[in-house]
Amino acid sequence: MQQFSRIKTHNSALKNINMSKKENNIQFTTSEGEIDLLALLKVLWVKRKLLIYFVSVGILFGLLFAFTTPKQYRVSSTLVPQVGSSTNKLGGLSSLAAMAGFKMDMPVSSELNPMVYPKILNSNAFKKDLMYCKFDFERADKPITLFEYFTQDKYHKFSLAGFIETYTIRLPEVIIRALTKTDDAGGASGLQSKSEILSLNGPEYEISKILTDIVFLSINDKDGYLVLTVNMPEAKATAQLGHHTLRLLQEYITKYRIEKAEQQLEFIQSRFDQKKKDFETAQLELANFRDKNKFVSTAVAKTQEEKLQSEYQLAFEVYSELAQQLEAAKIKVKEETPVLTVIEPISIPNKYFKPKRKNILILWMATSLFLGICWIFGQIYYKELKRKWNQ
Repeated sequence: MQQFSRIKTHNSALKNINMSKKENNIQFTTSEGEIDLLALLKVLWVKRKLLIYFVSVGILFGLLFAFTTPKQYRVSSTLVPQVGSSTNKLGGLSSLAAMAGFKMDMPVSSELNPMVYPKILNSNAFKKDLMYCKFDFERADKPITLFEYFTQDKYHKFSLAGFIETYTIRLPEVIIRALTKTDDAGGASGLQSKSEILSLNGPEYEISKILTDIVFLSINDKDGYLVLTVNMPEAKATAQLGHHTLRLLQEYITKYRIEKAEQQLEFIQSRFDQKKKDFETAQLELANFRDKNKFVSTAVAKTQEEKLQSEYQLAFEVYSELAQQLEAAKIKVKEETPVLTVIEPISIPNKYFKPKRKNILILWMATSLFLGICWIFGQIYYKELKRKWNQ
């Protein structure tokens, strides 16, 4: 039995020696210096078992990556912004105001340029509000916020690709995050006012970067519409996040519009208060003059009365026009005007768009085949260099 084993080992060694000799005897270039593809293929055929091993390992890893990578669902919504013209809505008041000594020919449009919408979506204030909205997730017993979802591992499925990426490519980032970790969990911010100083702690800053990658708004300049796109690992949560994003975006735009309307209201209110005093003063002066000159019929008195009457009439017209504009401005602040028209509403997706498992498997097979070929010819090149070095 031992003799048979020795014979088998000896034959295997002879076989390896013969294969090595075949490899060394193969010339990879022709006499004209060109690469001999047939010779290369012969080497690969001799080493086909090694190539099969590399490809098999590649298929195994490809399957692991394909079936452990979390699914990604995508929802999108097409929006059409309503853009108004910057017309002066003070009407005939401008000419009267000019006669009264001040200029009111100013833009009063409260419309927001749609090109600014993506900036609003990517602002820290917007993302901080969004990360504290609650959604339904499969591994949570009750609705939780995005902050909780992204900061607690128990809500996530294991991902081999994510694990390898975290502890290889993103390892420096993980170490820095661990060293600068803060216990401040933050809190819901609400719509930020101009007087508030916005701050993000460490976890909030990391989540804001995640939101930049999963929620984005694109503009079609040619056709004049917007497309809101949201990506998430769960179908229902993806649709909910899309709805909340759209609602929050409308709130921010409406808040901006109300601020502009309130500025207009404040401007008209100040002009109204001033002209109300001017009107009351002119009215009182005219009444006092008439009482004092009731039985006087001189030309000077008549001229003075006409002057006071003209001042009173002008003050009354400006005051009346401002009163109308003031009521219109108050109504405008209370109006609920839709800002975005939804052409394509958000619905729960039926199919995931990532990962593309077939493409992942093909990529791993091609990569492993390439690595196997590099390994084979690398060994041959190394042996040749070693042989020349020993000569």
